[in-house]
Amino acid sequence: MSASFTERLQREHAEALPGLPHAVVDDVRRAAALQRLLDAGLPGLRDDAWRYADLRSLGRARLVPTPYRPAATAGQAGAGARYQPGA
Repeated sequence: MSASFTERLQREHAEALPGLPHAVVDDVRRAAALQRLLDAGLPGLRDDAWRYADLRSLGRARLVPTPYRPAATAGQAGAGARYQPGA
């Protein structure tokens, strides 16, 4: 991927950071994960596993976080559908 995409990735991450749930992953861990990604580099067409992938759409996409929704507890999961033995 190009340097401009990497720069945009960093900028969009910084813009999204205030709205991310800090109780799930704190800012220090998020920053460390982003740095590991940048250090390792993003895939390109010379990487064998990515050779036939069309990464142009990824380069054009705006990267925005998905709204956080806490996972359902066991009691809430599938509350409408209950297992009924012998039914």
